[in-house]
Amino acid sequence: MNTPKAAPLAITICALLVAGCGENDPDAITGDYYPMGVGNYWEYLETYTNGDAPETLRHEVNGTETIDFGGELGERTVFVVDNTPDITSEKSRTYYIEDDGDRVTRIRQVIVGTDSSTTKTQNYDPGALKFDRTRITKGETWTESHTRYTYDADGNPTGELLQQYTFTITEIHEKVIVAAGTFDCITITREDLLPDNYEIKTYYYASGVGKVKEISEQSSSGNKMEELTTYSVGGLD
Repeated sequence: MNTPKAAPLAITICALLVAGCGENDPDAITGDYYPMGVGNYWEYLETYTNGDAPETLRHEVNGTETIDFGGELGERTVFVVDNTPDITSEKSRTYYIEDDGDRVTRIRQVIVGTDSSTTKTQNYDPGALKFDRTRITKGETWTESHTRYTYDADGNPTGELLQQYTFTITEIHEKVIVAAGTFDCITITREDLLPDNYEIKTYYYASGVGKVKEISEQSSSGNKMEELTTYSVGGLD
């Protein structure tokens, strides 16, 4: 009964894809490359070059909260994203993510120990950039900075660090194949500008999905890669 409708729909989708395949055509950049919504989740296989065992990381948006972060950050409504590893507790943490429609930024992360208690908290002022939806041009480069404030398990301040990064959009239509499928991605590199801390990260984002792949090159902890294995965004996968 549904066969007559399927063919025109498929033709329409194919026509849209062909019409929007120009490498530098801004009209080809549609949809949301960092979709935030309660119930969304992404699972990644993280592999390491130092010989550590691969590990699965699950990022899940479990709700929203209005929180007074103190200082100049003040009160903000944020998404609460839990990051759960399957092997160790070192990456167990909760992220507090603000989405103002244009920019997605991390305002806080809480690092959790093996007994589910907080080991430390970090606030980012004015927010650590995760994705800027207004920047979609290949070759575009810009600099971001924020201060990271760290607190111990009791909430006492233990340090602050100015962090500065250069972001560059290197591709807007890059084919990326991971376990979750094949995706047309916008590719963004982030380079740490601070001395004595070499770090370059390359992110691959797909429209309507989010982060598909991440490659990290770091002088302090070695190289690693995250690849999307399964996901659900808006109830779809």
